[in-house]
Amino acid sequence: MNMPHGEVQTLPLIRKIFEDGKRLFLPRITKLEEGSFQRFPGQKSYLQMLEVPNLSQVLTLKPRGVYKLLEPESNSGVNGLESEIDIVVLPGVAFTKDCYRMGHGAGFYDDYIKRYQESTGNPRPLLIGIGLKEQLVDSLPIEAHDEKLDYVLIDSDIYRRPS
Repeated sequence: MNMPHGEVQTLPLIRKIFEDGKRLFLPRITKLEEGSFQRFPGQKSYLQMLEVPNLSQVLTLKPRGVYKLLEPESNSGVNGLESEIDIVVLPGVAFTKDCYRMGHGAGFYDDYIKRYQESTGNPRPLLIGIGLKEQLVDSLPIEAHDEKLDYVLIDSDIYRRPS
């Protein structure tokens, strides 16, 4: 789900996912248990993808966490690490035409993609960033752990990861 302000509204996409009979997994930020693997120094939380089985459950989600996102309950739905995920649609603060993304700096999605591959042995899902025209920038600071996107969709423009 998108943040309340400054991000593309995702409810129309979510409706289409259910209309097409696809499965939907939404992110939930969860505290790392003491002694758990930390990918980044000081990492205290990680992102889970939890299945939400129908639109009516999406519409009843309540804001939670520091970002006030509409997140599924921790005990709801199948965990994405126990399933096969084909596509991850990523929000962001900023995007580039060569498919880099800047989030809010916690590395949640970068960590999730790596955890997904390590846990399932599945290939990396297709990563698609979605943003507003104001979020398209010429360049971003890039770190070694940053996952490059396969596509960035900004309004009606589509940018593809260079080969």
